[in-house]
Amino acid sequence: MTASALAIPCGKLSDKIGRKRVLVVGYLTFSLVYFGFALCKTKLLMALIFVIYGGYTAMTAGVERAFIAESAPPQLKGTMLGLHSMLAGIALLPASVIAGLLWDGIGAAAPFIFGGGLSLLSAVILALKLGDAAGMPKDSI
Repeated sequence: MTASALAIPCGKLSDKIGRKRVLVVGYLTFSLVYFGFALCKTKLLMALIFVIYGGYTAMTAGVERAFIAESAPPQLKGTMLGLHSMLAGIALLPASVIAGLLWDGIGAAAPFIFGGGLSLLSAVILALKLGDAAGMPKDSI
């Protein structure tokens, strides 16, 4: 419900301040959510974390696709969107295996800490290394 309620406002925000900035905040939100899942001790806090997770989804799902479409050469927009979906789908299997191994080998919090750390790293890389969409020069947020 949160993702549905925030999808249009987050899309409009990305139109106004730039896709990259919204994605960085989205990935940081994901990181905080996953760290929250790892450390959560109460049902009320868990419910709040799920609400915030919806905010992450609203900040990333459509904005990622728009970023890709604007970054791709005109003749490859569909190909790049398809490639993104394919790679995300392929990555789910090893990600799930790693999460299962961490859960079994270390504990229930381990896959969430690992995922939160990777999302934090992704946010930093996006903020510092990747240019904005539509061929704009590289900059930090």
